Amino acid sequence: MYILEEQKLTKWILEHIPTKIFMKIIQLYKKAGPVPHKMNNLTRRVYITRMMNSKNYHQVHRLLVKVFQEDEPTIKDGQQLSDLSNEDIFNQILSDFSQEKVDKATLLIEEFEKRKQVEKNTKSNDRIIKLNKQREDRVSKNKKPVEERENTLIQNEALRKQNAKLSDQVTSLKKQLEVKKKQKKPKKQDQNNENEIAKLKEELTKVRSTNEDKMKKKQEGNDKYYEKLTKRINKLISDNKKFQDKVANLESHNDQLVDEITKLKTSVPLSHPKKKESESEATSTVSSKENVARSRHPFLQIGAPETINTAKFKAQYPQADILIPAIFYKPEMQAKKYNSVNEIPLVTGHEWQFYDYVSLYTEILTAGDRYALKNNPDIESVIEIKNKEDFWRQKI
Repeated sequence: MYILEEQKLTKWILEHIPTKIFMKIIQLYKKAGPVPHKMNNLTRRVYITRMMNSKNYHQVHRLLVKVFQEDEPTIKDGQQLSDLSNEDIFNQILSDFSQEKVDKATLLIEEFEKRKQVEKNTKSNDRIIKLNKQREDRVSKNKKPVEERENTLIQNEALRKQNAKLSDQVTSLKKQLEVKKKQKKPKKQDQNNENEIAKLKEELTKVRSTNEDKMKKKQEGNDKYYEKLTKRINKLISDNKKFQDKVANLESHNDQLVDEITKLKTSVPLSHPKKKESESEATSTVSSKENVARSRHPFLQIGAPETINTAKFKAQYPQADILIPAIFYKPEMQAKKYNSVNEIPLVTGHEWQFYDYVSLYTEILTAGDRYALKNNPDIESVIEIKNKEDFWRQKI
């Protein structure tokens, strides 16, 4: 947009500068060819057209700036345009052009053109007045009153001024009408639009009210459901706690029964004579309780402390298989590792039903593995161990 305005301004200057300066520019512009001493309007337009094409425009623009760059501004700050002559305004346009003030120069061009149009109208009116004067002279020869002639001149002068003023008003009104034609809408259409807007506002109000009621009811329903769900969760937690306590009591009672049965099996009957035990038999008798305890049930231990003593654990629980998740596995653990829960039967070589229960060491177990193992329907029982102390205290 700026380049287009600059081109219009350049063309205007070339068209309006005096012929003497125009010929000087052509002389500087080598591609223009030989320069005639006299130049009519047609020749002038040919040169201007050639200068304004896409190949030559930038060079012409530089020459214009070079010619006018030393001109001093004519218009001072605060000075009114009405106080300046056409020559002063034209010189200011050239000065603004050399300083690349395109917007300012364009505004001054409008003022310049406006004055030229007024002068053109004035010359036309002056010619009319002259013709009227000649006619009046002829009338005076026919012995018409002198007063009539003077009145006619006064009226013509007044008409000339009034025409000039009306011409400016007509130009302004035309511009206003063009703007209003684009913006103004028929009154009926405006009324229809207002009615439509009122209907839409009323409908929007109803929709908002309905939505607010729905949201309020939905929130109330959510609150009631949340309260009901909270009560249910708390009850389940309480029931689970009771169940865990009951299981703990049963396990404790079961351990006591196992100890009593072990004692009965290892005791010597009173009806038989007491035999002297050999050293190996004594060792077997002393450790029989431990052997029975540690070899009673096969189980799968998933996860273990990082500093686990595998040999010690296998001695205490010979029927246990130890597996470590691959992300926590270290070679010094001397245990088997797995990448996913699904491949555990392949790693151990046994199906889930082979084990009486599965023991989970939760400190190095991912939440996903833990959830999958606890919800596996093929596993009979799952025990969770949360710290290193409980790991060594787990009971079969």
